[in-house]
Amino acid sequence: MKRFIIWFCLALAINSVKGQAQNTSEWLKQKNTQKKYLIQQIAALQVHLGNIKKGYRIARNGLQAVSDLKNGELNLHSLYFESLREVNPSIRKYGRIAEISAIQVKILKDYKILKDRIQVDGIYNPREIDYINNAVGGILDNCEQLVSELIDVVTDGKLQLKDDERLERIDQIYNAMSENASLSRSFSYELMGISQNRASIKANVQSSRLRAGINQ
Repeated sequence: MKRFIIWFCLALAINSVKGQAQNTSEWLKQKNTQKKYLIQQIAALQVHLGNIKKGYRIARNGLQAVSDLKNGELNLHSLYFESLREVNPSIRKYGRIAEISAIQVKILKDYKILKDRIQVDGIYNPREIDYINNAVGGILDNCEQLVSELIDVVTDGKLQLKDDERLERIDQIYNAMSENASLSRSFSYELMGISQNRASIKANVQSSRLRAGINQ
């Protein structure tokens, strides 16, 4: 993804301003469904954090039956599997969970700002907009996967992990989401720089033509 974005930004920087401003009203339209689903996932995560299901008795009964088959190891297996199935409430209160959601919301807001800016500038042709969609889509798809994984980590019965393993997984998700945020910022800055450069070139060209017209 990093190589693709770097290559794309270089390609845009080399291109000259040609033709009329393109209509960018469809920018990122392909990803609207993913965005909405991602927001729904974040909302689902908040529901999980505030309203944890209390189905421990059913889980314990089922695991007890499995443990009964473990001759001579009933107590050990029962306690172990219970610790895997019952997510400690302190895990759900882990500060990085909220930070992950906040980072994801920030990424979406940043792309909304970028989208509006590109619509106003109108200096990217359809092929370039396709490249932008692909780059943005790759980041958003990865964010979607991370949020889905986070929900699994903090949801009872989704993953068989101990508390320390869950915390480690949450930290990994946090680092990956932070990397996405850094990548999206870099991409946005590059596009903003290219937009400003093209706008400057366009203004200079128009000024030169105006002066040439006056001198004729």
